[in-house]
Amino acid sequence: MAVEALKLELDVDLSEQVKRAAAARGMAVEAFLREAVSAHLLSDASWAVDPNPLIDARIGDAALASDDAVPWEVFRARFKTFGRRPA
Repeated sequence: MAVEALKLELDVDLSEQVKRAAAARGMAVEAFLREAVSAHLLSDASWAVDPNPLIDARIGDAALASDDAVPWEVFRARFKTFGRRPA
């Protein structure tokens, strides 16, 4: 299997932040990004850990307020009968 390079596109704000951080460390942008990604992948940090659970609560509240979601109790009741033929 051939290994392909990964191309990454960053928005203007993030790209400027990366350039400044690389320059502050006296590194080329590519080297800085390579080091940052490697450090993250080798760390024990879990990708599933939410640094701020309050953000999830705000997202849930906003979804419920916009009628884009249903309360858990309603979803659970519907899920229990999903795929069953009516009696």
